[in-house]
Amino acid sequence: MASGASTHKGASNGKRASNSMSSDQPISSSSSASASSSRNRRTSNKQSCTICCPPYGGNEEAFGWALDGIGRSVSFIASAVFVGTALLNLAKEAAGCETEIPEGETSLPECTGRIYGIRPSSILTTYSTVVGIISSALLPLVGSFIDHSRYRLQAGTYTALFVCVLLVPLIFVSEETWFGLAIILLILAFAGWVHTSIAFAYLPELTEDPDELVKFTASFTMIQYATTVIFLVFMIFLLSVLGLSDDEIAAARIAQSISTVVTSIVFGWAWTKCFGERPAFQAVPEGSTIWTAGFKKVCHSSIEIYRHYTALKWFFVGIAFGEAAGQSLATIAITYLTDVLLFNSTENGIAILV
Repeated sequence: MASGASTHKGASNGKRASNSMSSDQPISSSSSASASSSRNRRTSNKQSCTICCPPYGGNEEAFGWALDGIGRSVSFIASAVFVGTALLNLAKEAAGCETEIPEGETSLPECTGRIYGIRPSSILTTYSTVVGIISSALLPLVGSFIDHSRYRLQAGTYTALFVCVLLVPLIFVSEETWFGLAIILLILAFAGWVHTSIAFAYLPELTEDPDELVKFTASFTMIQYATTVIFLVFMIFLLSVLGLSDDEIAAARIAQSISTVVTSIVFGWAWTKCFGERPAFQAVPEGSTIWTAGFKKVCHSSIEIYRHYTALKWFFVGIAFGEAAGQSLATIAITYLTDVLLFNSTENGIAILV
């Protein structure tokens, strides 16, 4: 979930560009008053904090955004590296394939077995493909809801809760549960993209100062990468101390347990203490509904950008291919390292860290 951040930032910026090109009518003055109230909430605690002032000059929502980014990073890396490695090996065992080089052999026999019609080595890549297709098809609907309703905070809160709930079953990965958990992991990935979209809708509104927003964004990126590094280093150290470096199932359970606790804490704090209500960004355009407005806007914006905004067009093309490559690299790397090089979870963690 975390590695897709720049995609959603680009989408958020593109959404704002689309709004400026669209002929949609602005929302009422009462909504403007609500937005003003939200701005006041973001800055009113700069001089007075009951317990301690959060970073970002007392901007509660910026602090909440940083916490949310930590949760997204931890949940992603735990699921991708540790749970992904365990699922891959469990799928190979279920298909009757070897997971270790047999005695007297120098290489692992080729796995020709299938499980539910899929080769075990294709489990993670198939899952990523399905998530990508579903996300591409449905995220315009999510964007429409964010733009045209006043329930952004509630949507962010409930998707955060849903993500935390889905993290819990992954703790119990085993030979008996792996396939069901693979399906849950797929749902979790899509829920994570939805939640990330909602979080990024807050990003341009954290401050009215463009220079300050650049500093915030740089800080958020550094925090997310630092979180990933710290989590991987901690897990590698912990598994080494416990002597569980070669036990993929135990590593997945420990990593997922820590991820669930950390994500629940930071998500809970961010969405109950930091983020505020938002009015609808704009009214639903005439002739559209909240179900169709997002798809129509994507179509309209794509045509406008293609015709009149050359630089923005190539920026989005670069983002699309770059993020797709980044996402696929992580999945393919875990599959290759586990299936071909026979890396365990700890070695995969070191490889991703490097």
